Amino acid sequence: MSWGEVQENFKDDGIEICPKVFQIEVQEIAGIGDFYNDVEFLKSVGVYVARRKAVSDVRFNADYVTSRQMMKMVLVSFLKFCLIQRKELLYGIWIKLSKELGL
Repeated sequence: MSWGEVQENFKDDGIEICPKVFQIEVQEIAGIGDFYNDVEFLKSVGVYVARRKAVSDVRFNADYVTSRQMMKMVLVSFLKFCLIQRKELLYGIWIKLSKELGL
């Protein structure tokens, strides 16, 4: 098994589990990628974001291509929202995901 296979399966599992846990549609999920193993995963989500230094196939198919500064802002905003303002929600989601994945 290669690293790409592990990553691909992990992402596929996430795309299947997240809509159930969050009670959302797959089209409401955003994905960020940068390499060939991300192309199919990113095509299956609602918003497909490529890193600025992603391989050309990923950038070509993306809805958005980030700048370095934009990527930092996205990550900081996400962490602030999830980790600071939604601790209890995240804990509940973690418990559900842990059970779903058998962790």
